Amino acid sequence: MTRKNESNYKKGLISVLIPIYGEFDINRAILSIESIRSQKGIKLEIVVSEQGISPKFQSIIPKGIKYIFTEFIPSKDISDFNPGIVRNIAYGKSTGEFIYTNDADILFFDEYFLQKGISLLEHAQTLALHRPPMRRIPIENFHTFYNHYKKYNIRKSINNLDISQAFLATMDGLKRKLKVVKKDGEYYEKTFTTSSCEFERYINNKSLLGEEPTIWTENLHCGGNLLRRVHFEEIGGYCEEFINWGGEDSDLQWKLMEKYNLKFFPDTIDFNVLHLDHERGYFSSKMWKRNEAIEIERKINGIDNAIRNDKRNISKYFN
Repeated sequence: MTRKNESNYKKGLISVLIPIYGEFDINRAILSIESIRSQKGIKLEIVVSEQGISPKFQSIIPKGIKYIFTEFIPSKDISDFNPGIVRNIAYGKSTGEFIYTNDADILFFDEYFLQKGISLLEHAQTLALHRPPMRRIPIENFHTFYNHYKKYNIRKSINNLDISQAFLATMDGLKRKLKVVKKDGEYYEKTFTTSSCEFERYINNKSLLGEEPTIWTENLHCGGNLLRRVHFEEIGGYCEEFINWGGEDSDLQWKLMEKYNLKFFPDTIDFNVLHLDHERGYFSSKMWKRNEAIEIERKINGIDNAIRNDKRNISKYFN
């Protein structure tokens, strides 16, 4: 499949796609965008795709950034957003030879993160990278970090972080007690962390069973993917069957793994990303179970059927 406007592809350009849903925090999104804008050694394009009741970010998006708003009226609450659609819309407006899929709560620790990633891809035509190692900026540090950014800039604020403790990047240097658990996944052993307080709350509150994604955080950024544009199109982009969060990322990576040479980002500090911790009130355990069922069904039906169906959807975003 090729785009009708294939002549608009820009060789060497990397397009960073940022989806924003519903009532996401404006300040965190701005920090994420500034982190991308501070990347060096590359030709860069940023595409922000917002889905919600009314545009929140349009008036504050810095100049030079592509912005698309899609109206979305939730049926009951904000938990029924469609992340695959929002991400595919962003892709349809992008023009880069390379694609990086990001989230609006993620910062790049190293200012040459994208350049170093592209360098790896340029030495292997079928290589795609996913799930960079991730450290968490604790939610109680957010305002300090944001105020530091307002006073100085994003790079100085990131460089000011204390990364002496595993899994964390802090502004106050305090040592935090973490609960760390490992879990066998389908393709690799996963590591999750949570604070000691959150762990105690979890084990003492039976109503939190099924709400684990709101308690635990993986030490990898599940939504981070770096790949060539042609590979994104050949696998049909994101599946649009998943509602709420989580399923579209692992599905995209399943397709890349089946068709190309998908590898993890190197586990080194220069490939670390930073997660701006926040409340996860948009999580829906009902939607999570639904997404798991969709994932199983797609794998039973086979990779070729999944890609064929996804290509039909993604073609409508190309002008």
